Amino acid sequence: MAVRTRVWCAWLWGASAVLSATAAVLTAMAWSDLQPVDRALAPINPVAILLYASLGVLVVLRVANRIGWLLLAVAVVSGAQFSTTMYAVVAVVTHPDSLPLGELVGMLSELLFLPLFVLLIGMLVLFPDGHLPSWRWRPVTAVVLGICVVEGMLFAVAPRSVGIPAPGGVSLTYDNPLALDLLGDFGRRVGSLDALAAVYLPMFLLALASLAARYRRGSNEVRRQILWLALVAGVSLGLQVVASTGQLVCECSSSPVVVVAQQAEGAVILLGVPSAITVAILKYRLYQIDRILNRALVYGGLTITLGAVYLVSVLLLQLVPSPITTQSDVAVAASTLAAAALFRPARRRLQGAVDRRFYRSRYDATSTLDAFAAQLRHEVDLDAVARDLRSAVDKTWQPDHVSVWLRPQGRVADPERAHVAIGPGSRTRSWPVR
Repeated sequence: MAVRTRVWCAWLWGASAVLSATAAVLTAMAWSDLQPVDRALAPINPVAILLYASLGVLVVLRVANRIGWLLLAVAVVSGAQFSTTMYAVVAVVTHPDSLPLGELVGMLSELLFLPLFVLLIGMLVLFPDGHLPSWRWRPVTAVVLGICVVEGMLFAVAPRSVGIPAPGGVSLTYDNPLALDLLGDFGRRVGSLDALAAVYLPMFLLALASLAARYRRGSNEVRRQILWLALVAGVSLGLQVVASTGQLVCECSSSPVVVVAQQAEGAVILLGVPSAITVAILKYRLYQIDRILNRALVYGGLTITLGAVYLVSVLLLQLVPSPITTQSDVAVAASTLAAAALFRPARRRLQGAVDRRFYRSRYDATSTLDAFAAQLRHEVDLDAVARDLRSAVDKTWQPDHVSVWLRPQGRVADPERAHVAIGPGSRTRSWPVR
C-alpha cells in the first residue's frame, strides 16, 4: 500500500472526525429546542460520520476498492452537511445572531445534500467491485452526472426560498442570499426544490437498475453481496410501514410507536448501509446472509401472524356477551396465552413454507436426509446401506466423489458405524449402519 494512500486516508478520516465533533457541539447547543425524533437521531449522525470514515479506510487499506474512497467522501460531505445544518439552526432559530452568516450557511447546507446524494447513489452503482456493470453504462452515468451538475448550479443561484428545519416542525424560510435572476421564470422553475427532487428519481432508478443487472447476471457470491443491502432495505421498509400504520391508527405522529419506529428506521439507514456494504466487500461472514434472511422472513412473518391473532382475539373476546370476557384484562390475558400457544406450531409451519419457497435446495436436502434416516432403520444389508448412503450424500452435498468404508471390529469403540469420505482430504461423516 502506497504511503500516499495512507496519508490521504488519514487526512480524510481526520476531517470527518473534526466535522463530527463540530456537529456534536452544535447539536448540544440546540438540544433543548429539538423535537423528540430529532433528539434521538442527532447523536447518531456524528457516529454515522465516523462509521463511514472508519469503514472507508478499512476498505481502502484491505482491498483497494473504489467504494472505500466513496465511503470516505460520504463521511466528509455528510459531516459538512450536518454541521452546516446545525450551524444554521443555532444561528437563525434557537440562538438568533449568536453566530455569523447563519443564512448563508443554511443555504450551503441545502446545496451539500445534492453531492451527498450523488455519492450515495455512486456507491450503489459501483457496488460491489467498484466498477460499472459494463461499458454501456458509461454514457448513461455521464448524462446523469451532467444533469446533476447543471441542476446544482441553477439551484444555487435561483431566486427561491431557503428552508432551515425549525424545532417546531415547520421550516424557517428566507430568500436565497446568492440569488441571480439570470434566466427569468425558466431559471426559477428549473432551480426550484421540485426540479431538484425530480433529478433524484432518475439517479435512484439508475442505482436500482445497476443492482438488478448485477444480481441477474452475477455469480452466487455477487448475489449474496447484494442481499446484504437488500436486508437493510427490507428492515427500513418494514419500520416505515410500522410508522405509517401507527400514524393511521393513532392519528398522531408523536405517539411512542411512531417515534420509536422513525428512530429505528433512521438508525438502520445511517448505520446499516455502510456496515452492509463493508461486510459484503470484505466478504466477512458473507455466506451467512442466507441464514439471516431466512430468520428474518420466518420471524417477521411470525410477528405479523401472532400480532394479528392477538388483536383479533382481543376484539372477539370483548364482543362476547359475557361479564368475564368483556373485561379488558381477561381478554388481553387470554389473547396473550393464545398467541404464546401458537408460537411453536406457527414458527414450524412458517419455516417449512419459507424453505419450500425460497430455499428449495435446503428443503430438498433435508427431505432426502430424513427419508434416508427412515429407510436406514429397516435396512440390514451393508451393501444396500452403502449404496443408499452414497445416493443421499450425492443428492444433498453434490461432491466430486464419495467413498464409503467400514472399520473392522475391535479397532474402534463403535464398530457398527459407516464412515463416508467426501472429496480429497475432506472431512469424514459417520452414520449408524443399523
